[in-house]
Amino acid sequence: MRELKTSLNYVSEHLLTCRKYKGYKMDITKRQMEIVSASIEIIAQQGYEKLTTKNIATRLGVTDASLYRHFNSKHDLIKMILSYFEHVSY
Repeated sequence: MRELKTSLNYVSEHLLTCRKYKGYKMDITKRQMEIVSASIEIIAQQGYEKLTTKNIATRLGVTDASLYRHFNSKHDLIKMILSYFEHVSY
C-alpha cells in the first residue's frame, strides 16, 4: 500500500510539473489533475469496474454532476488518463 501511495504522489506531482513543461501537449487544470489522480487511485485500489463518476465524486467530496464541468464525459476523462500515461517518462 505504501508503494501505491508513493506512486500516486508521483502522479500528482508529475501532472503539476507537466503543466509547465515546454512541449508537453496536455493542458490540465488543477481540478482536472485532482480528478485524474482520484481516478487513478480508484483504478489502482478497486479496479476499472469501480471507476464511476459517483465514486470519483465521493472521493473528492463533490457531486458527480460537478465533474462534468471539467470533463464532458467519462470517455474524455479516460482519454486524459491515457494521455498522461502516454507521456510519462521514467
